[in-house]
Amino acid sequence: MSLKWRQHDLKHFIDPDAYFSITDLRREAKNTNHFFLEFERAKLGNMKDGKYSVTRKLEHFYQYYNSAECEEQWGFKTYRVVLFKKTIETRDNLVKAMQPDLNHRMFWLGTKANLLADFRTPKGDTFSFLDL
Repeated sequence: MSLKWRQHDLKHFIDPDAYFSITDLRREAKNTNHFFLEFERAKLGNMKDGKYSVTRKLEHFYQYYNSAECEEQWGFKTYRVVLFKKTIETRDNLVKAMQPDLNHRMFWLGTKANLLADFRTPKGDTFSFLDL
């Protein structure tokens, strides 16, 4: 496995807290998974146009996904957004809030207490980094 990590000069259409990629070097055709990391400290709040601030931020990731602009700026088109919440309850509340408009497996929501496993998606899936 190979890990790449960046925390600087990340602002393009999106502005993640960090970017990292994991490449499986054991396979004949190297498989690289790309991730944007978000530490969301705020509670669901700051409503504007009927949407929470975190939801508005995640909409940008959703719009950018699989776009020519993403490929031009980053060198890939698909990725996952790993978002950490403080508690399971706040994670699950955000998953519910995302389901109507951001119902995609690209979003992995977890908690700081469980950094490698038990990520939930708005689609209802549970993932782990061990699944890669």
